[in-house]
Amino acid sequence: MEDCGQYGLDDPICTIGLSMEEQSCQILLGDYSRMASLRYICIGDGNAYLAQSDPLDYFDTGLRQMIENDAVPDLGHAAEIRFTGSEHYSVVYEEDSMDAHSSRDVYFVRQGGSGRALDASRVDSYLWLIRSMSLNNYVTYNASEEELHRYGMDDPDLTVTINYTEVDGEEAAEEGVFTIHISRDAETKRRMEDAAQNGDQDTESEIPAGYVRIGESPIIYEISADRYQELMATAYDDLRHSEVLWADFADVRQIDISLAGAAYTFTSEENGGGRAWFYREKALEVTGIQTALEALSAGEFTDQQPTQKREIVLTIHLDNENFQEVQIDLYRYDGRLCLAAVDGESTSLVARSDVVNLMEAVRAVILK
Repeated sequence: MEDCGQYGLDDPICTIGLSMEEQSCQILLGDYSRMASLRYICIGDGNAYLAQSDPLDYFDTGLRQMIENDAVPDLGHAAEIRFTGSEHYSVVYEEDSMDAHSSRDVYFVRQGGSGRALDASRVDSYLWLIRSMSLNNYVTYNASEEELHRYGMDDPDLTVTINYTEVDGEEAAEEGVFTIHISRDAETKRRMEDAAQNGDQDTESEIPAGYVRIGESPIIYEISADRYQELMATAYDDLRHSEVLWADFADVRQIDISLAGAAYTFTSEENGGGRAWFYREKALEVTGIQTALEALSAGEFTDQQPTQKREIVLTIHLDNENFQEVQIDLYRYDGRLCLAAVDGESTSLVARSDVVNLMEAVRAVILK
C-alpha cells in the first residue's frame, strides 16, 4: 500500500461514491500534479494513480447546479387569472365581449353580471414577467414547516393562479393550472406592519428581497426587491387602461364638443375603408384632434369629484354595438393637472398640457 498522504489522498479534495446492486466503491481525488498535468486518484485498492483526464472537471459541482428547479410553462393562452391575498379578484379572457370598448379588449374583471376591460398589453406584460423568471436562486430545496413560516409561505402576500392552454403551432396542447406564491419573510412583514401602525408611510422603500414558491413545490426561491414589487403590482389600477378614451378611433363616427360656451359637431362618412370628416358640411382634417385625444392618459387614477371649472366636454359617437356613445368631461384641477370624468364618473388626473393641446386642436379646426 502506498503512502497516499503525499498525493493528497488522505484528505481528498473530492470523494465520488459509486453504487450498484451488489457492490459499491469510492474514488478519491487528491492533489493535481503540475509536472504531469494530471490528478492523483485512488480507486479503493490503496494505490495512487494519475488519471488521464481530471474527474474534478466533471464532479466539481454543488447542489445548486444539480438541483432540478421548478419550471414555468409557456402560459401561451391564459383563460383565467385569479389573485388572492393582497388582491382578491379574477381576470377572464373573452373575445367579442359585450363589455369591449375596443377590438383589443380581451381581458376583463368580472363583478356580478358586468365586466370592466383591462389593458391587454399590461396583462400580457404581467404574464411575461412570470414566464421569464429564472428560478435558480433557491433558499431551501426542501422547505420545512418552520421554513415555510420564515419565508412567509404559510401566508403568502399574493397567490396567482393561471388557467392556461399551451399552444403548439396551430394546435392547442393540453390545458394546465399554474400557481405561484409571492411573499416576504416573516420578520419583514412584522416590521412593516409595526411601522404602518405607527404611521410610518415610507415603509415601501425598506422592502428587501422577496420569495416565490411554485404551487406545492418544496423549493423556495429568492427574488430581488424590484421583481417582488413587479409581481405584486396586480391591483385593478395596475392593469386597467390608462387612456381616457381607448376605443378604436376608426369606430368614431361623430364628435360633439362643448368649448368656451359654444357647441360644435364634427361628422363623418365612410370613404373607401376610412372616414371623411366634416364641420358644417365643410371637409376637415381631424388628425390633430385624434392625436390630442389619444394622448389623454392617466397620470393617476382617482374618484375625486370635480370642484373647479369644466374646460371642455366631448361626446364620442361610436360604430360599436356595445358602446355607442362615450362622454368625456375635463375639469381644471390645479396648474399642472386636469380631472377627467368618463360618462359622469371621475376616472383620472391627466396632464393639463395635454388638455390644452386638445382644446387648441379643436380651435385650429373650427377657425379655419
